[in-house]
This record gives sequence, structure tokens and C-alpha cells, in this order.
Amino acid sequence: MKTINVESALHLLDFSGGESSLKTLAKGQLEAAVALYNMLNRHSFAYLADEVGMGKTYVTLGVVAMLRHFRPSLRVLFIAPSENLQEKWQKDYINFVRNNYILNDQRVKNFSDDPAVPAVSCRNLRDFARSLASGHYADFFLRMSSFSFGIGSQEDMKQKEQQLRELVPGKVSKPFKFSGNLDLDKPAFKTWYATVLNRLLPHFDLVVIDEAHNLKHGPERSDRNRVLSIVLGSNPGEIAGMETERKAGMALLLSATPYDQDYRQLCRQMMVVGKEDLFPYEDRMTDSETRGIIKNFMVRRLSQLDIDGKICTRNMYRREWRNGGVVPQKELDVQSDLQRLVVALFQKKVSEIISEARFGNSFQMGMLASFESFFATTNARRDNESDQESSGVAEDAAFDAKQTDNISEKDGVDSSVVDRIVRSYKERFDSYLPHPKMDAVVECFKSSFETGEKHLIFARRVMTVPELKDKFSECYDEWIMKRLRNDLSEYLPDLEEIFDIYVNRHRKYRVQQEDSIEKLV
Repeated sequence: MKTINVESALHLLDFSGGESSLKTLAKGQLEAAVALYNMLNRHSFAYLADEVGMGKTYVTLGVVAMLRHFRPSLRVLFIAPSENLQEKWQKDYINFVRNNYILNDQRVKNFSDDPAVPAVSCRNLRDFARSLASGHYADFFLRMSSFSFGIGSQEDMKQKEQQLRELVPGKVSKPFKFSGNLDLDKPAFKTWYATVLNRLLPHFDLVVIDEAHNLKHGPERSDRNRVLSIVLGSNPGEIAGMETERKAGMALLLSATPYDQDYRQLCRQMMVVGKEDLFPYEDRMTDSETRGIIKNFMVRRLSQLDIDGKICTRNMYRREWRNGGVVPQKELDVQSDLQRLVVALFQKKVSEIISEARFGNSFQMGMLASFESFFATTNARRDNESDQESSGVAEDAAFDAKQTDNISEKDGVDSSVVDRIVRSYKERFDSYLPHPKMDAVVECFKSSFETGEKHLIFARRVMTVPELKDKFSECYDEWIMKRLRNDLSEYLPDLEEIFDIYVNRHRKYRVQQEDSIEKLV
């Protein structure tokens, strides 16, 4: 079946799950799924670029369900950006089939209301190779970070080569030739490894890539993207002395931000899956011409709010400020020499850290403990840390451990530096380090002590919350003490004695609270 309309799709899908309150949202999701289904049948490629919160995952699962209903042998490879989203995709897949797919057709849903096709989750490329070698007929769930596997030494490469040979001895027709130069061998080995995986890979009718904007550098500027492109056989031919084949029939990419600077970023994403011919972008094209091409393969819907009967899109009800500072259109003002000195110290120490060989002058954006806050972030190392690392499991204090598969980044690249500076400053001055942004937030909202206004503040890191709370508490203490001194000046000696008792007790309480937080993280 080449095309489908909304009326026909209604016999298969119910995005509302029977909830009447979701009918408006469900209608839009169904229309998007139908449009993507038809694009895939026409071009073997589609891009879902809905804004955040519009249900891209469920729309995609609706597309997969319709494809499988009309093509029961459909094989699908899902690639999520990280471990936690990989797990979420699998859970959503099961829930979608149970609650939103209507027919027990033994193609998509079995008589137990479960997916008719089994799912296989792979932690890394070796795990993927092992599962493929076992001959599973299944939907595979991978994570993007698996394609950026690290190599520490020539012995590491030899071990990976041997492991791959043991899994698929008949597929490794050409051994890897080591040159003896590790810097040259690393990219060459990744190419060889990806080529062997391509020869092992079965044909997938559909490849789904979530948060595809992560591919914006294309296969030429990123080792990870190049490995993925070779594995999928996006540009089939002889690579590393072996023939590669196209292993992805159709590709469906998802991202709320398909490009953030120029259309070339979108072109490079499409290169990774071998679909760049659908978007022959040139700089001389007008915006109208470009959009005319993009609409052939992209679905983008904007979230809307009904405000007193007027439908408003995001740019109508929300203001964005990306140039720093707390107040829109006003840059962050570093107010003291101490703040400047502290920031300069952290910049120097972080630059020294990321220059170490283990990080190779690079790190995952945002995975710095000092990215938002200078709060102490790590506790004492666990006795069984080596066991956890060898099993690929590590707890962390700074971030959700599943945000990265790189063990060296799980605590934040610079967490050890942050902790040493913060603890030293606190022991010496019994106070939090000054921080231009955190201090500016407190300064901006401290007027609420007088006005009684309420504010809702969102923070990226969990540990930013207690830092802001304590900074606000310190500011409030100063404000209330000053007011009491002015209003109750006749009791000043007694007040000062009470204030001293309060400050000492509060200091002990804060130390206890910090100890409790460290035990939790």
C-alpha cells in the first residue's frame, strides 16, 4: 500500500487512548503520522520536526505501526541519543501498542496486547554485533553514543578485533592492518570496524533516529557520524578493502530543532543516512525555494496556546534570551572583582582538565559540573568503584548518569576541581563561592521579600537548587536582621545575642544538610 488517508488510519490508531480530553491533540498526531507515512513511501525519507511536547515519539510509533500493518515483515532499527531515552523508547513502544493500536492483528499487536515483534536492546556496538550474530528477528534499540566508542591503545584495538572475529568469523574477510601509529590507526580502525558491522547487518526496512540534530556535523566532521554512516551503508562501495551495502531502506529522523544556524546542518544530517539528494541545498537559494523543497519530506507543527480565545504560538507567548543575564535584553553584569577572580580561576582549571589526554580537548556540551553552579558535587569515592566501572555502571552527583556512556564524564568532567576549590573556600570563609549568575538571580528576585510576590525558578542541575536556596536564605537573613535592627532598635543588645545564636545553629544545621545530600548522591 503506497499511501494512506486519515480515515483509513483511524481504523488502526487511536492516539487519544480513549481519553476524550486528548482528542484535539490526537487528531493532530494522527494527521502528522499519516503525512510521514506517505512521505516515507514516496521518498524513503521523512523528518519529524514538531516542537517539544507535541508527542514526536508516539507519532513515530504510529508511523511504524502503520508500516508494519501493511508490511508484516518490517524490520526497524531505533537509535536514541542516550541510555535513558533508549529505555524510554522501549517502554513507549509497549504502551503505544497496548493503548493506541486498535487491532489484534498479529502483525503489530498480539492477543496479549503486547507487540507482536520482539525488541532487543543493545548497550554498545559489540552487544549489537552479538545480537545480530544470533539471528534475532526483532526491532533493535540502540543508543547514538555507542557509535563513538573509545580506543585507548593498540592492544585495545586488537582486543576489539578479536572479539568481533569470534562473533562473526565468516564476515571478517580482511584483518585490520596496524601501522604502528596510534593517531593514524584509531580512525582507520573505526572505519574497519564499522565496515565489518555493515557486512553483518541485516537489511532494515526503517531506521529511526531520535534527536537527529546531533548529526548536524555530518559524516565528514565527526567520527561517530562517520561510523554510523558506514554501518548503515549510506554510501555503498568499497571501504577498508571490503564492499559495503545499503542496509537502511527508509529513514525517519526526529528533532525539535532540525537546524539552529543554517540549512547546511540539515543537509549534513541527511548525508549520514544517505538521503542528501532529496535536499540539494545551495547558498544562492531563497528561503521560499528552500522551504518548498523541505516541505516534501518534513513535518513541523508548532505548539499553541488558547489565550482568551486567541490562538498563540510560542513566539507569541514566550520570550527567549540567550545572551546571558537574568533580565531580558540585559547582559550579565559581573559586579565584583571577587566574582571575576573566581570565574577566571575556574576557567583556568577547567581548561587544564580538558587538555588531559583522556578527554582529548573535547567534552560533551553541558557535562561540566561548573556549567551552571559552583556547588560541591561529588562525595567520597565508593569502595567498589572499580567493580561498577567494569560493569558499565557508575553513580554520580552532578548529572543523570544516563546522560552519557563515558564513565569519565559521569560526575562532570571538572567535578574534582570544583570540589577542591569549593571546599577550600568554604573552610576558609564559611560561605559559598560568589557566582555571577547565581548571585544575579538572587539579586533580581530578593525584592519579593518586600512585595510578597512568588516566583518559579527552573535550574538545569539538581545541585543548583540547594545552592540557590542557601543563597536566598543568606540574603533573607541579612534583610530580616536589618529590618529588626531598625524596627526594634531599643532591644538591639538582646537582638544581637539572638542573631549570634541563630547564625551558629544555622551553620551547624547547614553542615548536617550537606552531609545528608552527599550521602544521597
